[in-house]
Amino acid sequence: MVEKLGLMKVETIGDSYWVSSSTLHSSSPRDASDLVKMALYMQQISRQLFMLGNDKPSCRQRIGLHCGPATGGIVGWKMPRYHLFGPHVAFASLFEQLGSIEYILTSASFANLLEMNSDSLDNVDIAHHDPRCHVGMLPCERIKWLAIEQKLHDAANSRNVDPRSPSAPLTPVATISEVCRLRIDVVLHCLQPDSVALQLSIAETLFSQPILDSLTHSDVILNM
Repeated sequence: MVEKLGLMKVETIGDSYWVSSSTLHSSSPRDASDLVKMALYMQQISRQLFMLGNDKPSCRQRIGLHCGPATGGIVGWKMPRYHLFGPHVAFASLFEQLGSIEYILTSASFANLLEMNSDSLDNVDIAHHDPRCHVGMLPCERIKWLAIEQKLHDAANSRNVDPRSPSAPLTPVATISEVCRLRIDVVLHCLQPDSVALQLSIAETLFSQPILDSLTHSDVILNM
């Protein structure tokens, strides 16, 4: 998948897999959409991995995406390898650490770049989370995004980087999640033999992947 999308694997650090794009030119909206396709592909593969005796996926991933200036070059003498350097490299790693298996956490700069080419991604939801905007945000959600934003600001200040720089802003953060358009037919069966089954239909409804994983009841029929 990395070769198919024209991406580059930088290195593997412990259980982390580091992939980069546009290392030889400025980032483009297509580069952002290719990285999202790679991230969604990895999530789809991880949901298919099961341990023996376990009926739930045993491999779940946190994925963080960020776009910003970096310096690349060959390092090492006995075992030379290509590596990327700069504060924004550390920020990308921090987005992965602050993320969740429920969504892909991205910086504001990456989300803004992706939205320039969002039409190329089907069934992808991009949500911006600004804790200073109280409209439609629960207090617990606001506290969570405030904590994430504070950690990003602390990391940026320690490296003398403006977290809201116009060229590569870190915040407000955004999340990317895969959604599916399904038609759900819910059939309610009554106990009396002479009763008529009641059928309810909800058409063209968006569901995120965690919700889809929970739809396992036998009375729920999924028609793609």
